[in-house]
This record gives sequence, C-alpha cells and structure tokens, in this order.
Amino acid sequence: MKTSLSTEQAIAYSAAAGIGGKLFVLEALRGGDTSKASAMLESMLDSDLVALNLVPDTTINPPMKRVIGRAADYRVRYPYKSGDPVIDSAVSDILLKYRPTQSREK
Repeated sequence: MKTSLSTEQAIAYSAAAGIGGKLFVLEALRGGDTSKASAMLESMLDSDLVALNLVPDTTINPPMKRVIGRAADYRVRYPYKSGDPVIDSAVSDILLKYRPTQSREK
C-alpha cells in the first residue's frame, strides 16, 4: 500500500498522541487517580467524536455508526461537557446524528 508523506506523518502523529494519552491514563490509574484518568478518557472520546464529525457522512460506515451510537448512549448515562463550546457543540452534533432511535425516545 502506497501512502503520501503527509498521510504517513498524520498516521504517525495520531499514533504518537494515542500512546501519550494512553500512558497518561495508565499512570493515573496505577497511581489511584481515577478522576484524572476518567477526565482524560472523556477528553479523548471528545477528540475522536470531533474528528468523526469533520468527515463526510458517506465516510461513516455501519460499524462506525454503531460505535458512535454506543458513545451517545454512554453520554446519556454519564453526561460530560468539556467546557469548550466549540468542542461540546461538535460532539453534540455527531451524537445526535447517530444516536440509536430507541435512545432518542427516552
């Protein structure tokens, strides 16, 4: 598979950021700071949802729709706001778009 240099760099930056975030969470958990770990995981979830909100709807396949729906259900059970209105709006937009029908009726 051939990729462009910019695509390769984007993949590398994403992977490196993912490693950094996971290490942060693991260290917080091992140190007993579950609040810090939860906050980081919520932020990471927001980041992924914002990224998915930026791609065309045609890019979102059925498995992606299901996982976004799971995130929507999770956020109904455990509400979270980042404090940044731009991020919160983008997260809300994608969760509403792909939230399972039965969850919308609650």
